[in-house]
Order: sequence, then C-alpha cells, then structure tokens
Amino acid sequence: MFSYFANVTGGINWYDIRKSNIPNDWNQMISFLQSSKIKTSVNIPEHIHFEGHGKDTAVPIFLTNDTFKSAAPLFPFLLDTAQYKVLLIQGQFDFRDGVAGQHRWISEIAWSGRDGYNRAERRVWKMRAEEVGGRELVKGYVTQFGRLRRVEVLGAGHNTPGDQAEG
Repeated sequence: MFSYFANVTGGINWYDIRKSNIPNDWNQMISFLQSSKIKTSVNIPEHIHFEGHGKDTAVPIFLTNDTFKSAAPLFPFLLDTAQYKVLLIQGQFDFRDGVAGQHRWISEIAWSGRDGYNRAERRVWKMRAEEVGGRELVKGYVTQFGRLRRVEVLGAGHNTPGDQAEG
C-alpha cells in the first residue's frame, strides 16, 4: 500500500506531508531512545542498541505478520475489562495515520462508553504562548468520554511528540 502511495504522490513524506518528499531525520529520536534514563524508564536493558528507523533489518522480518493488522479489537478489553485509560494522539499533518482516517474506527470501538464518546463534545485545546505575549493559541482538539481520550494535535505529523514537544 505504501509503495502505491509513494508512486501516486511523488514520494511524499507520509509521516508529515509538510515535508514534501524530504525524508525524516530520525537522529534526535535515536539519541533520545539511546539515553540511559529513557531505557531505564521503559525497562530496556542498557546493552540494547536502537539502530534507527529503517536500519534494523530484523524488525521488519519480525513484524511481517503484524503489518496492517488492526489493533481495534483490543480496545474493548483495554477500556472495559482491564479498565485502562487510553490516550490516542494524531498529528494534523500525518498522512499515514492522520486525523480523518482515524475518526471512523475510533467511533466504532465496541466498548461500554461508545455512545457517550460519540456524543462527547470535541473541545478546542488551547495553551498560553509566551512568543505571542502570553495569549492562548489553539493547539488542537480533544474528545473524551470515560477512559478514552483522543487528541488531535495541530502543527504535527506522525511524530507528534517530536513535532510539538512543548504542547
């Protein structure tokens, strides 16, 4: 599917359409993931070395049977049985897993709060920004009901935490 998109779009960066056909620079993320503090916080042994996006040839092999498999069937268990709080984040400029493409499957999750979530208000998310004299700027939109929260982040692509780290 992604080779089709690459062909019909001229090779657009599907992680962030603002970048046209310029690939992402993953070096900052690799450095972040290599830090001892991060490895410790997510229980990864110090000797494990993250190779970076597209460089570790073992990862695609191990994930072959998992590619294009929907995780949607897991959500009723996560929300109702295990009673986890679930946060879903989508960046405005993410072609791969963007806002419009996510709306339908999220609204169809078969959990006890589905009707409430689908009726929930999509609220504007604002934050004060010193660069504009402390005024509030719109940073995105939030829909929440029960244990499910969805955040649509403006000015971000697939790598939302890296694109809008301060928000």
